[in-house]
Amino acid sequence: MSSGQWMQVLAQAHRQTVTGLVYLALEKHPVQVPDNIVMELMRRVNLLANKNIKMRTVEASVLGIFSQLHPVIMKGSTCAARYPSPELRESGDIDIYFNPEEYPAALDLIPVGYSTNKDEGVTFTMNGRVVEVHSRYYDLHTSKVPEPATPEGELVMLAAHIFKHAAGPGVGLRQICDFALAWRAYGGGNMHQVFRDAGLGKWSRLLLSFVHDYLDPSVEVKYLNPKPLLRIVEERGNFGHHSKSREKILNGPVFLRKADTALRILSRLPFALRYAPSEAIHRVHELASPS
Repeated sequence: MSSGQWMQVLAQAHRQTVTGLVYLALEKHPVQVPDNIVMELMRRVNLLANKNIKMRTVEASVLGIFSQLHPVIMKGSTCAARYPSPELRESGDIDIYFNPEEYPAALDLIPVGYSTNKDEGVTFTMNGRVVEVHSRYYDLHTSKVPEPATPEGELVMLAAHIFKHAAGPGVGLRQICDFALAWRAYGGGNMHQVFRDAGLGKWSRLLLSFVHDYLDPSVEVKYLNPKPLLRIVEERGNFGHHSKSREKILNGPVFLRKADTALRILSRLPFALRYAPSEAIHRVHELASPS
């Protein structure tokens, strides 16, 4: 491959927030890479590792604030711990869940001002990092879910989170890697019934088929063609941020971002109805509800 082609690989890795995984893959399976690409990849990996070290320091401080309660880290460092090199898993915000009984007490412990978000709980900033505090563990509209922060619960939470973004602005490969590693860690067990109970039976088959075809062929699945999901991953990248039209919207006013998200949800409605119809109907109902 030429330097230009390798730069395209790095650009796609950035879009999918898997630069660290590309580095690990080349380390494990050496191929001939131009020197300028090696230097650029090393630069990006060093920046990523340093960023994650700082992120873990902030996370420890945040957990210290809530030490008298029972905070649960969602995604983030919990997923990173399953990677061969946790510091090379790219992170965004720090997401923390509290059960409904502890949630009000958690808000009282936040040492700085916070803003309320209907979908994300509340957010505040610590040492330059955004922290989201949730009283809702699942991006789902059903009570037929496992106990939060159990192996079954985490798998459902990750699958639901991927669906929410795939059926809206977009989703990247890293979120699916998180799910694949959790699946490998916990094993299938009775998860197929758990997913069906949560309204994600067909969606979980699509997600696992994607994992089987593109990440881990040892995964056993009642197969569905994963190409529809692959197209979404390729088109929009991490949370849809790398769609050209989305990039401009993200730098604009809040109401434009919300309107754009609503339009993207509606544009993905046939996809959502096909793989998780009950969730798709609930999401349309939410869009139509005045709030």
